[in-house]
Amino acid sequence: MATIFVDYKHLKELLKELFPSDQKDEEKGTVYGTYGSAENKGIEFNRQQFINELIKEVEKVNAHYKKQEEKLHQEYKTVSSQALAVTVDRESQNQGLMRSINISFVDMYRNLNMLNNFVYLNKIAFDKIAKKFDKASHGKYRKVFEKKINQTYFATSTKIADLLRDTAAFYANLFENGDVTKAKVRLLAKMAQGSYGKNDMLWLGFKIGIVLMLVFWNLFNLVVSPNLHIKEGMEVFIPLYRAVGLIVSLIWMWGFNIYIW
Repeated sequence: MATIFVDYKHLKELLKELFPSDQKDEEKGTVYGTYGSAENKGIEFNRQQFINELIKEVEKVNAHYKKQEEKLHQEYKTVSSQALAVTVDRESQNQGLMRSINISFVDMYRNLNMLNNFVYLNKIAFDKIAKKFDKASHGKYRKVFEKKINQTYFATSTKIADLLRDTAAFYANLFENGDVTKAKVRLLAKMAQGSYGKNDMLWLGFKIGIVLMLVFWNLFNLVVSPNLHIKEGMEVFIPLYRAVGLIVSLIWMWGFNIYIW
């Protein structure tokens, strides 16, 4: 699902352009950071120009959120209708269809979480840029703008939270005998599992091979050939290498323990 975030970089560059940091107030002889020695009329014009750009970004984010929210709502209705239309007997001819519905629920749950994160990240970005704007223009607009953001549709809508709850409940009734907590764990686990590709597994195997080779080499030096001839000046590296080997082994054992449990 493609997402359109607030153009934080553009707004930050616009701030630097409208409120240059090297300007000074000649009357007071004080560096105002980004306020500068421009006339009040020019400063107000620059402030309004930045506020207009900020509002455009809010409208862009809001429009994208509404579009994605409606799309996910329709997707939920479609998938849930398909799930209700088939039997839950996964041992019969519907096994493939149930697997397809399972995947659809996982994808939808992932997209719902992504849209939820989209709201959170954009609210943080707007708050940060508003703080920079106050500092740059020596104004007090942050609280006003924060209030405006909190009144927008993407910040006040609870539909995504409701869809997350309903999706987990529906999945629980369909696949986990009504256990919502277990359903959430399954959905999140499959989301994480789906984020890895063949190249990731190949790279993981390559790194495991290197680690195992180093471990066996270390064991060989310790057990098979403890009196291995070491060149002069290299003695200091052997204890260091063994210490690193122990740390790597500890991390792998810890990870294996978490995987098992």
